[in-house]
Amino acid sequence: MFKRILNIALGLMLTFAGSIVYGQGASCVEMEPICTDVGISFVAGVDGEAEAGNDYGCLGSWPSPSWYYLEIAVGGDIEMELFADNDIDFIIWGPFDDLADAISNCGTLGGVESPIVDCSYSGVAYETPEITGCVAGEVYILLITNFSGVIQEVTLGKLGGDAETDCDIIVVPPCVSDAGTFTIQKNGEFVASDEPIYLCAGDDF
Repeated sequence: MFKRILNIALGLMLTFAGSIVYGQGASCVEMEPICTDVGISFVAGVDGEAEAGNDYGCLGSWPSPSWYYLEIAVGGDIEMELFADNDIDFIIWGPFDDLADAISNCGTLGGVESPIVDCSYSGVAYETPEITGCVAGEVYILLITNFSGVIQEVTLGKLGGDAETDCDIIVVPPCVSDAGTFTIQKNGEFVASDEPIYLCAGDDF
């Protein structure tokens, strides 16, 4: 019987997918889902600007945009916290009937069919986005902008309120790992494996 043994001398490089990693939508139509129970954490870049045509409300500028949407599972009020090391801003539009409805309003956000719900252009690194009176099934668009112009980690989570967002819209990305260096032992003798062996969190070896 073959037994795979870690060869410490040659080293082992593994990347374990221990938590959900979220992408960030570079444009409105590419908005990514979020669940406030889990929250999001991403590295904000310093490139680009949100597309023209939308009403950005209180925002005096909209650099380095990150687009997200959330779907309400339990209605009520929900307060979130959004923070980074340097100045960030946000705006929320909605409600929309579903994701398709939200996407169809990209380019005309802020109009009658897609009103502004909350907005901040405060000059600080801690914000508290809020949605009040939301109803189960509604979808809202959240735009986060990196006003500071520096690469930084941005985090968002739920702060309070009785409303809940739908976490079922989150698709966990497949495990991403690096090849490890292994040997195979047979009858007490080591034989180099011909193919890389990949391990993800929870795998046995």
